[in-house]
Amino acid sequence: LNYERDAIAQLKSIEALKGFPSLTTQSVLKDAIMNENFYYNVRIKAASVLSHVLCDLCMSGNGGSPDVLITIYRQLFCVSAYSHVNLVKDNDFTNFASYMLQKSLPAHITSVRNSHSHCP
Repeated sequence: LNYERDAIAQLKSIEALKGFPSLTTQSVLKDAIMNENFYYNVRIKAASVLSHVLCDLCMSGNGGSPDVLITIYRQLFCVSAYSHVNLVKDNDFTNFASYMLQKSLPAHITSVRNSHSHCP
């Protein structure tokens, strides 16, 4: 995924990962979301597939924390100066790709369910 430069091929490979829920898949998708060199739609698709993978992992009991997307959101869009409080940074419209990812992540976070059908 990191070595493929074609965005359509990246999207297809991310979609194919949906059928292989594992901790390795979770790690690959997390890296894709965090990689700022990827096209923003690829990163958004990776977040969508990651939410499905996390649900599958939680339902099957094969590990995987349902809080992975929340951790990603905090790393990318929260102020880290206050370790005990998570303050979201102001919207920065100069970076369109970052803004689109920030806008889509909460919807993917809310679609994750644990084995008791609760959202983390």
